[in-house]
Order: sequence, then C-alpha cells, then structure tokens
Amino acid sequence: MIRVLLPLTVANEIVLPLTNEKINLSYYQDEDDYKQKILDDFWDVVYGPKVEKQPEAIFVESVLALSLAIRFVETKKALEKCRRVNDIMHSYVELQGVKILPTLRQLQRMMKSNNITKLVIVVEKGVKTEAYIDFLSEGKFIETSTGNYEAVIDGKKISIIESSTHMEENMNIKIPPLRERKEDIPYMIDHLLSSLHHRYKNLPIHFPDEQTLRIFMLYDWPGNTEELIETVYAYASGRDDIVNRLLARNILATDTEQIDLKGYVDSIIAKVEKQFISDTLQKTSWNRKKASSILKMNYKTFCYKMKKYGINRH
Repeated sequence: MIRVLLPLTVANEIVLPLTNEKINLSYYQDEDDYKQKILDDFWDVVYGPKVEKQPEAIFVESVLALSLAIRFVETKKALEKCRRVNDIMHSYVELQGVKILPTLRQLQRMMKSNNITKLVIVVEKGVKTEAYIDFLSEGKFIETSTGNYEAVIDGKKISIIESSTHMEENMNIKIPPLRERKEDIPYMIDHLLSSLHHRYKNLPIHFPDEQTLRIFMLYDWPGNTEELIETVYAYASGRDDIVNRLLARNILATDTEQIDLKGYVDSIIAKVEKQFISDTLQKTSWNRKKASSILKMNYKTFCYKMKKYGINRH
C-alpha cells in the first residue's frame, strides 16, 4: 500500500497513475492540520513542504511530481518485496528445488482471493510449515499456539492452521511430502551443505558423489525435510555409514518383489571401490602404479575406475 498525504485544495486536480499497489489517500485542510497528520502517521508521498520527521517520505510540490513520486514508490516497494521473498526462499531448505514451485504459486493465487480469512496447510510430520507461512506473509506472522498462526498478507489478517488432515468448510492446501518431490532433493542437499560450509569455513567439503546421491533419492524420507536435514548433517560430519543405513532402511521399507537388488548391490560396491582407490592413492602419494599393485588391480582398469568415479588429486 502506498500512503499519500494531499492538500484538500488540489483534490479535484489529482489524476492518480494506474498502479498494482493500492493507494491510500488522506487530505489536510490547513497548515495546523498538516503538521498534526505528519506527526501522527508515516507517509510514502507528501504533497507539501518537507518535514525532517518524515525522512523516508518523498515530498512534492506539483501534480506532475506527485504522479512520478507514486510510480517511484511502487517500483521501490516491488523491488523490496522481491528482495524479501528471495531472502526467505534462500533461508529455508524446505523451499529449495523446482518441484515445489507449483505449490508456492498455488499458495500465492489462493491468497489473492478477497474471501480468504482462514487457510489450512495440510502437512506430514517433518515438513517445515513455517517456511510456507513466511513465504506468503514476507515474515509478517506470529504463532499464537502450537500449529496456529496469524499472518498479514497483502494487508489482510489471515488465520493459518497446520493440520495433518483435510479440514472441511475451510480452504485447504496440501504440501507435498518429500517422497513426492524427490527431484528437489539434490537442490536441498546442495543448499544444506553450502550453508554449512559457508558457516564453518574450516569444515572439509564433503558433497555426495553420484552413487551416494542415488541412495539419497531412492529413500522415501518418512520424516520429510526434518529427517533429511539431520541425515545430511550427519553425512557432512564424515559419517559415511549414514548412507549404508539409508540403503538398509529403504530395503526394509520396500516390497521385496520390487527391490532392484542388483542396483543396490552395484551402488554399494561402487562406493566401497571408490573409497578404497581414493584411500590407497592417498597412502601412496598418488602413485597410480603402486596403488593399483597394492589393490591387485590391472593398471588400465585402475585408471579407468579413477576416471569413472571422478577421483582427482586436488
């Protein structure tokens, strides 16, 4: 909303520009009324003499300047909104990836309806509901009680309820669990690890290879984003056993008739093989012939495996 203060004497002369932002007009009658309104409220654009107590306001002295000032404020507010939304998008692991974007757009469309005063966000355990509320309200929300929120969206107060089930006679939106947006998992992992390494610059960089990432994406994540965050942090700390645990959990949770056992075994073999080759190269100061001899591998096969697994000396 753009708040504009005008003298009553020019009311009939004003032709406001078309804007996407709502314009709230207020008028003053004389100098005393002007001073009072300036003290009582904050304004975006003021048609009148400049007052230092309103440092953020734009003061104008003509109808043409007024129109230009309103357009400037609209552009400024749009840029500020983009920056806030961008900051929020990058603050949450939950909002990373391309698969979640249609849900975010659906939320925005729903909020444009003037009739919505209450929204039910249907989520499974482990989905970060506050990420979606923060995105919608640009940070203008409070949690009134567990699972109940009040948010201000486009100037309207909205009640938002977190629920595990659909609630009749309310506007509902279901947030997809992680198993339904697996395409987002690489983005989420990258966001987590990048943030972690940015915060702890001395922490060794430990991004998952192709085989590890495949195991992350095979798993169904019943604990959703919360479980993913815990697992990635454990992985980043150097606990490679966490990947094998994911593999075991996935096998136990899958119908045995649907298990691609060869695929699972190949993934484990590849990971172990890569680890042995890397460790042996480190011990032999990257002497390939000596490392291949220790592992009793053909030299050409050894070099092929290095290339296959992307093993390079850094």
